Order: sequence, then structure tokens, then C-alpha cells
Amino acid sequence: IDSANTSAAELAPRESKALAEAAAKIWRCERPLIIVGGGAKDSAAHVTELTEMLGAPVLHTVGGKGVLDERHKLSCGGRLQHKPAVAELMAQVDGLLLIGTHLSPTDWWHYAHEGEVQLPMERLGPSTLHIDIDPDTLKQCGVAEAGGITVQADASNACRSLMSTFAKLQQSEGAPQRWGGSPEAAVATFREKGDAPAAM
Repeated sequence: IDSANTSAAELAPRESKALAEAAAKIWRCERPLIIVGGGAKDSAAHVTELTEMLGAPVLHTVGGKGVLDERHKLSCGGRLQHKPAVAELMAQVDGLLLIGTHLSPTDWWHYAHEGEVQLPMERLGPSTLHIDIDPDTLKQCGVAEAGGITVQADASNACRSLMSTFAKLQQSEGAPQRWGGSPEAAVATFREKGDAPAAM
């Protein structure tokens, strides 16, 4: 799909409805987190705009490195393999947005599919949105089984749809104070712990 020449209006009714429902849940979270993968590599501008609008830290998978510039103040970088730092971050998260990823074993520096998805889905499932163009990828993370929302869509179209709903919610109800008022501080703390010699 050429995301530059398609619009959010071209999403199917089911996808549009699901994105609007999920957008409301994610918007009301105080500590949302975004994980981007290779499926969002052609949607960098839209992901960046969405990130800044939501005020959420962003973790990159191996395939998603560079979708958000790692020098960006909300980029946690490609540090999923640093288990203690990721676990500490995940313990604080109350909403999760997965864009263009199936979280493969290589993202965790594993070489087998056993225990592939290492996210607290039993807790975060109901407040998780997974977007991907590939229906098989949407099945691999178990988001739907955990009570979350999955949407088959191009990443750019989905981001535009989410931002449209976010803008309406911002106008009607304002926004929670994300990450205690400083998501950048949460990102800096995560990067420092993820880069510590013990974590490495």
C-alpha cells in the first residue's frame, strides 16, 4: 500500500471503528508505551507525529530501528533485549501500542519461538492495540486473546486515524499527565539502565 497516497478515510468500517475505540483507551492512559517494528519503516513521519501527540516513550524492535530517530527525546532505542530495564519499564506501563511488529525472537536476542512474546499481556491485554498490515502477524502476539484490539491496516493510515481521534479527545476532555509530567525523564532513566554494563 502506498501510504502517501491513501487516507485514513479509506480504512474499512470495522478497522475505523476498532481504531476509534482503541484510541480512546490509549489516550486515557497515563503511562502509554509504543513499540514499533519493521512494518512501520515507511511511516516514520506519521509515527513521529503520533508519538509527540500522545507523549509516549517508543521502543524499537530490530526491524523498527530508525522509524523514530533514536536521538528523539521519546526514543528508548532498540533495547528490548535488556530484560531488567524492559521489565522495570513494563511494570509502569498502563497502555501499549504495537505498530508493525510481531516481536520475533531476534528482538529478544533469542533463536527459537518458545516464550517469544515477553510482554505482560495478562495485565496490559485490555489496554493494548496491535496494528499490522499482515493478518498472520496480528495472531502471533496474542493481543486479541488477552482482550486487546487488533487492526489490520497500513501503519500510516492507522496513525492518521488515531491522531484524528486523539485531536477530538484533546479538545473534549484534555489529556492525562503522561508519565508524571515527564515522559522524557522516563526515557532517559530507561536508556541509562539499559546501557549499564550489567544490563549489557
